[in-house]
Amino acid sequence: YVYKSTLQTVSLTSRNRLEYRSVRGDFDDSYRFRTLFRFDAPLCESMDFSIWDEVFLNLDHERWNGNRTFDRNRFFIGLR
Repeated sequence: YVYKSTLQTVSLTSRNRLEYRSVRGDFDDSYRFRTLFRFDAPLCESMDFSIWDEVFLNLDHERWNGNRTFDRNRFFIGLR
């Protein structure tokens, strides 16, 4: 699911994904939930400020995914 909103020149985005994951040769399947929040704002005509954060959560605990709920966090601040 993607929700995108624009307030004047600022863009806000929220994206959610549910992934089915499996490993070849292993009978254990897994699901992972991903959620992304993103903010974009123009600085000038040719450059935008961007910040986003994406969190990955395992919904199943299998040995090949480390038996943990929190998988990773991707965070970015930059210009584009």
